[in-house]
Amino acid sequence: MIEYMPWSQEVADKCLRDYEKGTFSILDIELGGQCNYHCIYCDSPCREKVCNVSYDKLESAFTTGNIKWVFICGLGEPTAIGNKKILLHILQLCEKYKAKCSIFTNLSNLSSELIEYIDKRILYLLFKYDSRDIVKNMNLYGVSHVNKQLFNIDRIKKHVIIENGCTNLAASIVPTKVNKNDILDIVQDCLSNSIYPLIAELENSGDAQDYYSQLALSDEELMHIKEQVNMLVGEAYRVPVCPAVISGVHVRHDGRVTVDEYTGLSCHWFWLQEPKTKVVGDFNEMTIDEIVTRIDNIRTNRFAEVQALQKDAKNKVFGGCGGDVNALFHQYITSALRRK
Repeated sequence: MIEYMPWSQEVADKCLRDYEKGTFSILDIELGGQCNYHCIYCDSPCREKVCNVSYDKLESAFTTGNIKWVFICGLGEPTAIGNKKILLHILQLCEKYKAKCSIFTNLSNLSSELIEYIDKRILYLLFKYDSRDIVKNMNLYGVSHVNKQLFNIDRIKKHVIIENGCTNLAASIVPTKVNKNDILDIVQDCLSNSIYPLIAELENSGDAQDYYSQLALSDEELMHIKEQVNMLVGEAYRVPVCPAVISGVHVRHDGRVTVDEYTGLSCHWFWLQEPKTKVVGDFNEMTIDEIVTRIDNIRTNRFAEVQALQKDAKNKVFGGCGGDVNALFHQYITSALRRK
């Protein structure tokens, strides 16, 4: 099956090899809570935040020659007006230093500038795609007009790029009680257009907890959907592991670098216990080498405990956007043991 390039095995292997040599090759940045959508399953407590990451420090990280990818996911809409200036700056840096950028987007904004970076194979998109039904999307996204998003989904299909069995586009598909009957049609549409269909579980956290009982499917219903997707795809459906979790430095919208408090991994949504963030330092005040050293120290201090607990980590049906929990920690432990 076709892979989404940023989460492909090829990219993961390269990033893990860099990690084993002591290099973090991914920046994982939140551009802020600013977003024109109010999705009822969104984890963002505020959509007014402004990104406060230093342009000079960003370029300083690129000048090391180590940064190969920038992942922009999590809270907020990176193409929103308040985020677009820094997004374009990041894309310019990626072009200048021969890196690539992947963003998570609701696809409500798709300017000619962004299309240009897509066609240059610099910008890769994971976009929200939950239904073709306007009323269902209005209920899920909390906005009265979603026509533009659906128009842009059709528009983006003209910019699919396939390279070495990988695509530049992926669709984030979240099964809920509202859209459960649409999932197979969406997956088929993605497959027909060489877009990777990423089926993720609904998260029970943050503001989304207020609506979880109204939206969440049972494990049995999710498993049935997974079995149907398997039949459609033609092989066992595998949610990929995000390489930024192991090989990335996570920078919050306020410039703080954070890790999962327990494991030291660079994204707190992949946990062995309840997720909590730990602030490592300020990206705007530290060198990338200082940041990496601090992250390494946290991971080293907890490694034995993480290694022991990993054996009891349980798989989810889909595993969220980061894939199989066991697979992720297996890769982390294997790479950490090899690390020089």
